[in-house]
Amino acid sequence: MVKNTAGGKYAKKAKRGSLNPPLQTKTRLVSEEGELYACVKRVLGNGRIEVMCIDNVMRQCHIPKKFRFFKRDNVIRVGSWVMVGIRLWESSKTNTDLLEVYSAYDVEYLKKLNENWFVFGEEESDNLFGTDEIEFTNESVESGINMSNDGEIDLNDI
Repeated sequence: MVKNTAGGKYAKKAKRGSLNPPLQTKTRLVSEEGELYACVKRVLGNGRIEVMCIDNVMRQCHIPKKFRFFKRDNVIRVGSWVMVGIRLWESSKTNTDLLEVYSAYDVEYLKKLNENWFVFGEEESDNLFGTDEIEFTNESVESGINMSNDGEIDLNDI
């Protein structure tokens, strides 16, 4: 039982509420027409951000009041992954609305899906050191440096 140090009728209830962390909610996936995954590229201010959508198009996103205030679960920064909805009623498809902000746990889950995340800077490469293959050999290069028979370089020649 929690010790009542603050006093009052609701002190213990408030303490118990903060002890239990919120349950992990289910990750929202794209299910309808006009919904896209996006990555925040710039914070413009006045409730707007610039996002790079998964179809490789930069769009302006409007943040509703629900996401504007600082909360632990919906922090919007440069590099955050979000879900946006295209405004289908507008003639230009460059404006979107923010639908979901993904946490680090959700991003790891989304990376396991079969999508082209290379738009967000996620390279699809099995080679960890790039695509260049360098081959090392034991051949000595004759570039004016005298090598002795032991394979040592004479420092006076350098």
